[in-house]
Amino acid sequence: MKSVKSKAKITDQLESFLNKINKIFLSQSEGKNVAFLQENQARTSSSQILSLLNFAPENRLENIFKQIIFDYAFKAEKISADSSLSMINFLLDFFIKKKKNDNFDLSLEKERILEEIQQNLKRPTGKEYRGFIENNFSNTVGEVVSEAYRLAGPAGKIIFEHGNITQPIVELSKTYQFEIQPEINILMANKGEWKKSNVKVICIEGFIEKVSEIDCILTEAARRKSSVLIVCLGCAHEVVSTILTNNARKVFDVAICHPVNDRTSINDIFDIATVSSASLFDYQNPISISFDREKFSNTSEQISIIGSKLLIRNLKSIKASSRKVKELRKKLGESDLEDDYIRKRIRSLTSNQVKIMLPEKNKQEKFNEIEKMDRTLRCIKSFIKHGTFKKNQLSSSVYVGCMFAYDLYEMLSSIEVAVVYE
Repeated sequence: MKSVKSKAKITDQLESFLNKINKIFLSQSEGKNVAFLQENQARTSSSQILSLLNFAPENRLENIFKQIIFDYAFKAEKISADSSLSMINFLLDFFIKKKKNDNFDLSLEKERILEEIQQNLKRPTGKEYRGFIENNFSNTVGEVVSEAYRLAGPAGKIIFEHGNITQPIVELSKTYQFEIQPEINILMANKGEWKKSNVKVICIEGFIEKVSEIDCILTEAARRKSSVLIVCLGCAHEVVSTILTNNARKVFDVAICHPVNDRTSINDIFDIATVSSASLFDYQNPISISFDREKFSNTSEQISIIGSKLLIRNLKSIKASSRKVKELRKKLGESDLEDDYIRKRIRSLTSNQVKIMLPEKNKQEKFNEIEKMDRTLRCIKSFIKHGTFKKNQLSSSVYVGCMFAYDLYEMLSSIEVAVVYE
């Protein structure tokens, strides 16, 4: 059945929908882990995004609102933790103010709010930081995530694992991490994970077309019975088949991976070579001329390929990677287009990786626990960078929420009529 909704009807239903969502988000900000309870449908989550995603609309119009608002909320949360809550609050406030006074200038209101936030931006003190942790998170979650962030630093990596322990453990390891494309047949032959110690890494700035091109490498790997990782731009099927066959026969243990982005692949190969003590070959330094058997002993302590992640542990390369990071930081600010990529390279070249080991739980409890810790971590990052606004709100969350709420209001308020098929 088709029905036509007027602008007034659309606005009324939108306000009703926003009030429902706001109630859910506020209950979560108060520490409740209940997202909403609808007839015959109970959902629980501590994440605003998941709550919004799981929300069951009462009609088609609500479903339209849900899809639009979810898209904005997701983008906002990627910038700053809890910004979706601020966005919904501001959006409701904007609709109420315009309803009371159609001549109210929301553009000026937005600029006033943003200016007030900017004037109050400041780095928090240690005392303020401790108070923020104590007042907003449970003792266990706050302490564990705060310690993990302290060890990892802003550019470090934090991962979660569950095991047979009674209390959470925070563990620091010097591990570099890169996004790669593994040679899937070799990886599957190792049950989806290639993890070896004392690995020789060979980086080749080119495509391997024939086995003969890397024959000296494979021969030396067979002679030493050692593990080898070859990082290249690609390789022919016959190369993969030869390695698979000899891996199965335990002649040697060789894996292959490639950079994921063609545009940045050369830089990625150079970065991997820097942190892994690799032998690097290119058209000016070909394998046939430059291969040195003696350098085969320059290995990385541990190499792991897990899915699309390459993890390298190699204490010998800390100085070299630090020099590379300093060079990259000098390039920041030269181009907005390149800054994101440079920061990504810096993160890969920064070796701090912190593992949070948690007691074993069932699948749902694991999910909820990691979800809480992830939100806590994002809140800590936002707080350390910009502090709070009016004592209890993250400054960056309020700023981002206001910006997105204004854009969302402009878009939603421009809808004059809706044709809905129930």
